[in-house]
Amino acid sequence: MSPALKKKQGLRLGALNVNGLNSPQKQSAIFDKLFKNECDVVILSDTRLKKVDIDNSKFMSHLECFVSDCQETLNANNRVCRSRGVGIFKNPKSEAEFKKCISNTNSNKVTIELTHPFSTDITLSGVYGPNNDNPEFFQQLVQETCSNDECSGLILGDLNVKLDPSIDCHPPQDNYAREAKQILLNDLIEDDIIVDVFRHLEPDKKEYTYMHPAQKNVKNRKRSRLDYALSSPRLLDSIVSIQHEKIMLSGIDHSALYIDLDKGTFQKARNPPFKTPNHLCKNPEYKKLIKESLKIHTCEHLISPLHQDTQDAITNYQLHNLPINVNPSALWESLLENARGVTRTFLKKRNTLLSQEKTTLTTALGEAEELFEDDDSDENFEILKKRESDLTEFNNKREDEKLLNFNVKWASKHERPSKFFFSNLKNKGCTKTITKMEIEKVLVRDPQAIKDHIQNYYKKIFSKSNCNDKKNTPTNLTAEMQH
Repeated sequence: MSPALKKKQGLRLGALNVNGLNSPQKQSAIFDKLFKNECDVVILSDTRLKKVDIDNSKFMSHLECFVSDCQETLNANNRVCRSRGVGIFKNPKSEAEFKKCISNTNSNKVTIELTHPFSTDITLSGVYGPNNDNPEFFQQLVQETCSNDECSGLILGDLNVKLDPSIDCHPPQDNYAREAKQILLNDLIEDDIIVDVFRHLEPDKKEYTYMHPAQKNVKNRKRSRLDYALSSPRLLDSIVSIQHEKIMLSGIDHSALYIDLDKGTFQKARNPPFKTPNHLCKNPEYKKLIKESLKIHTCEHLISPLHQDTQDAITNYQLHNLPINVNPSALWESLLENARGVTRTFLKKRNTLLSQEKTTLTTALGEAEELFEDDDSDENFEILKKRESDLTEFNNKREDEKLLNFNVKWASKHERPSKFFFSNLKNKGCTKTITKMEIEKVLVRDPQAIKDHIQNYYKKIFSKSNCNDKKNTPTNLTAEMQH
């Protein structure tokens, strides 16, 4: 084992896409490797195994595990094909305990409750993300794993999605067609519902977990990061490190993912500092809701209860000057906890409504396109343009919320590099770049030559000796750029 992978203490979780696990030799090699790397719990995806296969296996029958129901279907050639399958296995030497299985009916995921002698409970989901664009799968997965305020949630596995193709792919894919599942997960991360652990700990690091076997002999190999650890925010203080390791075994085209949770800070889970998503600060409905919630919660701790009419008329400032029956610090903690709960409930409801609205707009656009294909009349064309406009307006509104978050982060962190900042620069870089210019009647596409020409041009304009030069005027430069 590499010294870098040495586990110091606490709990280690490992995840690996095994690309089929029917071979006894492969089973032995994979478990020996992962258990030798001190994994307490192992999540294996793309196993293509059923529960009966594990019971009959020499290497897996003695392991405590929960596996998904791997389903069998017939392909076009009448051959039996199995769905991908996911399994969560416990190292026999580990102190971790499986409490119960929450869900294993879907062949692409298994969700369990995990406990450790030095930890609170964790809701752990092992995942193999669908190859098709299925945002409903991920919506249900996050809700199932990370929606419980009493239990920290963690999602591990091959998600089959590129969250940020500009940094999670090699070569970078700035023009990558955005998928609905990618947009959904990024929105959940932006709203602090879940956290991409690797990108949280390593904001600018480029590491890749998957490379297609056909790329091995290619000079400029295409690689991507498809294996993720997504956690609820409350678990972040306990996460020490996340690492990737290339598994040198035949048929394995993914890297293993290891995540370590610290034994010391894990003894008592604590909530992260309260933070309202920036775009909600301008939401009048939310502001009204949070003010009323804080007022009601404070009134519950007054020494002398207020009449309902007085309570409705009093301001929050006046309310905090009244005597209370608890320690002021305890009241502030209670208010923050209440605000956190109200905000999360509001966000869940809002995200559900936004998801439903987007689904409705997308469905309406699809129906309008089909209608226009059948009958390309002017009336149907206007309907199609209206549906496209509605969906574009909705997407722009969501982008504006992200931009607001970016502006607030930039104001607070100044020029500190961030994933969101670099992503915006890359996405909008093309619109800010002069790709060609006619210089002395020659069309030039070299960026450095264009830059030098513009710099020299303005040097001539603002130099003392050429301030009256009629040839070098802003009008002439504008004309050149337009060509």
